[in-house]
Amino acid sequence: MKSVTYLNVSNNQLTGPIPMELGQLTNITTLSLYINYLTGTLPPEIGLLTKLSALNISSNDFTGPLPSEIGLLTKLSALNISYNDFTGPLPSEIGLLTKLSALNISYNDFTGPFPSEIGYLTSIADFQANTNHFNGTLPTEIGYMRGLTTLYVQENQLTGPLPSEIGYLTSIADFIAKTNQFNGTLPTEIGFLTSLTLFHLFHNQLTGAIPTEIGNLTSIADFQASTNHFNGTLPTEIGFLTNLTLLYLQVNQLTGVLPAEIGNLTILNDFEIHSNMFTGAIPTEIGLMTSLSKF
Repeated sequence: MKSVTYLNVSNNQLTGPIPMELGQLTNITTLSLYINYLTGTLPPEIGLLTKLSALNISSNDFTGPLPSEIGLLTKLSALNISYNDFTGPLPSEIGLLTKLSALNISYNDFTGPFPSEIGYLTSIADFQANTNHFNGTLPTEIGYMRGLTTLYVQENQLTGPLPSEIGYLTSIADFIAKTNQFNGTLPTEIGFLTSLTLFHLFHNQLTGAIPTEIGNLTSIADFQASTNHFNGTLPTEIGFLTNLTLLYLQVNQLTGVLPAEIGNLTILNDFEIHSNMFTGAIPTEIGLMTSLSKF
């Protein structure tokens, strides 16, 4: 069995724990066990599989902490452990997996803060950590992950302000941070994320004005910032976001008049601004928004 390099038993009805003898498959490069009914903990012998480049054990019933031995798998480029019941903190040894391009730990029961060592994952493009119980702040080291195109941290218990270092993530297209407890103002460095097409911040506790730098996000199609505590006026720079199809700003404390520049958003379908404190007349330029189906 030591000659095995590829093992795929995914999408079956396998049950029980992973046998520790799996650690004897020292030449294996791809291990796929996803969509089964496997249980128990991930054995520390997983660290013996040092030639692994892809490990997918998603959609099982694994429990317990992720063993620190995961850090021995330094050739991994893809790790997917989503849709399990892993608990405890994310081990700092995750930072040793510097060849990772995709890491999916979503839909588990991880707790504690993100280790600062995630900043060593400088090759990563896709990081999904949503729907856990992570708390603490989003570490400033996130700014070292400059190849990120997808960052999902929604549905956790993250707090504090969004770090200004997210402005270094200039390749990011999808950034979802909704349903946390982020507070403070939206950093002006958000304007550097010019590749963003989807940006979800709703259901947080963000305050202050929407920065004028938002107007730099000219690729964005879906911007949702509802159910926060944003105040001040809707910046006229919103009119530069001509690729918007969905804009949700409802349930905030926005004031002043709706800027005439919203008339530039001619492909906008859904525009929600209810439950704010806007005043003045609806601008006549609303008539230019011929794609609107919900206002």
